[in-house]
Amino acid sequence: MDSPGRRFSGVAEAAYTSAYRPMAFRAAASQAWADTVAAFDPGRSSVMPGYWADRVGYRMYRDQGHTDAAVLLGDLIPFRHKAPDFPAQLAGWLQSHPAVGAAFPPAALDEPFRPSRRLRDLVDAWTRHLSRYGICDGGLFRLPSEMTLTDLYRHSVYFPGPPAINGPGFLAFLEADQIDDLVQANGPAGLAEFALALEWIHEGSHFLQTGDPLLAELAWAAVWVSFVSEHGLSELQANRRTGRSCTIEAPYLRALPLDRRCLGALFVDTADGVRLAVPDSERAYETLCGLTHLLDTRVIRYADYLRHATAILSGLPDERGNDG
Repeated sequence: MDSPGRRFSGVAEAAYTSAYRPMAFRAAASQAWADTVAAFDPGRSSVMPGYWADRVGYRMYRDQGHTDAAVLLGDLIPFRHKAPDFPAQLAGWLQSHPAVGAAFPPAALDEPFRPSRRLRDLVDAWTRHLSRYGICDGGLFRLPSEMTLTDLYRHSVYFPGPPAINGPGFLAFLEADQIDDLVQANGPAGLAEFALALEWIHEGSHFLQTGDPLLAELAWAAVWVSFVSEHGLSELQANRRTGRSCTIEAPYLRALPLDRRCLGALFVDTADGVRLAVPDSERAYETLCGLTHLLDTRVIRYADYLRHATAILSGLPDERGNDG
């Protein structure tokens, strides 16, 4: 008898006999999640976050049904069995910076924490910025009047894995005198709050995204870089001497010819965004998902991924149809 993770719908089973079709494999991935998530992580929603859809779906396509879906999901997704004591592990994951010191984290992880007006204003500005790309957050970023820091870090598609923004690490990209000026202007507590806002914004955004997670990260980075520029945050997010951005995707984004409509589509659903970006390439999306698979399996580095992915999205003919 097949395990629950191997029971797919007829549509999904048919997909194995044809070329990669994201929608069919999203259905297969969603069903596998619903059938197996309780065994990995009791209490977790049976609805798979769309952020994971094509990472799992493309892997199922490559695997052609040979691996039990429960095994495949367990390999790809951060479930609780990988981090059974999240609060204790979170304490070890969080890191301050010498300029911020004991101001981060700003409270014990399990104690009530009241987000400041400054933190709320930054998050509100982000939601308004998203609306310019046609992205509606549906109140997703609204901060409660009181929460614990553990709650804040749970607000992630990567929960219970390590947080993407585990502290004011952005300061490591900046000049010493620049850091001194930032401490003078914002205080250590202000810099700690910016780190929390960045984590809340970054991780919350992924709940709005569907498709390939690396393309979702690329779309987020493009929108974030424009937000930083338009809201006067460059001193916090770019080295004043070299101009190097704290967003590692930034150098690759400069050559990406995506208008606001296309970038908004890529942010929300990566498959739709790629169809808008390179409408004359039938295999562009499959190739991009293949690049994510190559990074997942450590065949390429993230810099390689960014170089190839941005070339494909730019419509360069020598990059199309080449899945590595």
